[in-house]
Amino acid sequence: MAYDITSKNIIRKSLGEALYATFRKGLFDQKWCIDGAIFYAEPKTAGAMRIVKLGTALYDKFKLTYKDNINLKGVEHSLNRYITWEVSGEKFSKFRVESTGKSSGGGTKVTTPMQEEASMWIIRRALKRDEAFKTWADVAKDKEYPKLLEIFPTIEDEQEWKKSFMAQNKVMLRVAAKQGYEEFKEYARPQKGVNNFASWMDTQLRKFPKYNLGQWNPADIWLVRNPTNVKRDILKVLDKMTSPNVLMLNKVMKKLFKDERLIPISLKKVTGEKAHWATHNLVEMSIDKRKEYDMVLHSAKCMCNIKGTKGKERLATKEGRMYQYEGTIEMYQWQITSNGGSSNYSNLKYEASGSSSKAARAGKAVVDRVQETLTNYKKGGYAPNDHSKYPKSADEFGRGPKQGQYDMWHKRFKVIEKAGVKTGVKSADEFCSNIIKSFDSQGKSGGEQKGVTTTKLMVIAFMCAVYGIKKKKDRSVFMVELLLHAMKKGFHYGPFGKLY
Repeated sequence: MAYDITSKNIIRKSLGEALYATFRKGLFDQKWCIDGAIFYAEPKTAGAMRIVKLGTALYDKFKLTYKDNINLKGVEHSLNRYITWEVSGEKFSKFRVESTGKSSGGGTKVTTPMQEEASMWIIRRALKRDEAFKTWADVAKDKEYPKLLEIFPTIEDEQEWKKSFMAQNKVMLRVAAKQGYEEFKEYARPQKGVNNFASWMDTQLRKFPKYNLGQWNPADIWLVRNPTNVKRDILKVLDKMTSPNVLMLNKVMKKLFKDERLIPISLKKVTGEKAHWATHNLVEMSIDKRKEYDMVLHSAKCMCNIKGTKGKERLATKEGRMYQYEGTIEMYQWQITSNGGSSNYSNLKYEASGSSSKAARAGKAVVDRVQETLTNYKKGGYAPNDHSKYPKSADEFGRGPKQGQYDMWHKRFKVIEKAGVKTGVKSADEFCSNIIKSFDSQGKSGGEQKGVTTTKLMVIAFMCAVYGIKKKKDRSVFMVELLLHAMKKGFHYGPFGKLY
């Protein structure tokens, strides 16, 4: 059974009114355990034991409530943390309450929607009060606290997230309360099927080829003072366009941000005692700011060795890695791999992650921007991000010199080999042999690695294009441009504030 967050109504129906009433005071009506704060799985059979799961702290509170109740027979397991109750005359005579041993309940993780909704809640309440919450006890006293528990059921057990939300509310009160809470009519986050400002902006971005909301602005939540007026001002600009021009859209968005009528916020969990606020894309990046990203393309890895027994040989990995350094410190690591699983053909994604504590948060570079940057370096046609343009069998690849595309890939491998890319093979001949073995194996494997070999060739082509840029300095600049695309920084992207 899969345990997930549930509600009182769902569990009441499953347990029955009598059993529900027996434990209502200690389990279902407590402030720390209202709708959405317990974990439950509907049993597969009618007579199966009913089991509720609680985080560690909630389990301990529940146990204290009932340990001295002489009308109930509760036996706690001597090794595992669960109590089985025998309730005479009930439809289900045995009922169990378990401790998961985790703060977040029965295997259900803290989800991104939970984090974002909770951030919106605490920012909104701080602005409403016109005063930051100083302690978590203050938060728990707020009249809308039950709504926070519905959003984030296990928040009382999540000490790190509580600290993060507290830090966020203090900073955002300073940033957003200058003109008063009442002017903020809407707090929105991108959600499918929800009619809010974020979804409206997503609709407007459809007018711009090769853009969507997330590719244009990384904001997780949007604070809007007067949605009707803000939309009106944006539409005025869009209606004047004779052709899609994202620079004109960015111009009006910058003005709305500077006037504090619209605040797009990119969220990151706060790990220190204080949260920080930084704005991006409000002004053109200065030369000094650009120097902060003076890094070199230090090295790369694209393993082409084989694993598995004869007849079942396959490439060890499908991905490639590239590393950017500042001096002797690794700052960013790029993963270049497919967007899909091993069983499907799919195009590449280019994702950067910070390797150093000094590194800022990055992300995925927009594919179209990567291809445009390659074109600017006259390498756009060398590494198209389109799997249909790459071999999908050993025969298409070529089983030897002067067959298929064999000679072309032999030369491409030599480019990355000469550049010092770690490959796990000794020669271009061995690389080609391994590609053929992997293609032949995937034909026998029922399709579970159908896309692996083609993805590897796409990665090789991309790396070959990068290392085909003649000057080492230019290669490093190219990778920095990709990094800025991954961070959504530059004239292509909308303004946003980063709360971290």
